[in-house]
Amino acid sequence: ATLNGATPDGGAIREKGRFEVQVAAYHEGPKAEQMKEKLAPLGFASKVVMKELSGKGRWFRVIVDGFESREKAREASDRIVAEFRGLKCIIRASGSSGNENEN
Repeated sequence: ATLNGATPDGGAIREKGRFEVQVAAYHEGPKAEQMKEKLAPLGFASKVVMKELSGKGRWFRVIVDGFESREKAREASDRIVAEFRGLKCIIRASGSSGNENEN
């Protein structure tokens, strides 16, 4: 989840960190997977996390994690929002999003 880090074959790097950015959340898994794929060319390694919310049903969250500081997460969020108008990213401490059922 770095802004400019990539593996030699062009794949994105995922690092451990304390903060994550929730880019979007969808009721439909395929829409979340599409957003995940759109983030890869920007250098973000994202994942889709399924979360059951009481009274709201099943959601598929698109998460970019591995940021060492809230500021780094905010920089990534700003870059994502600039690329995909209309998104409202959520920044939070890693592990607070219910990261069970990762894809």
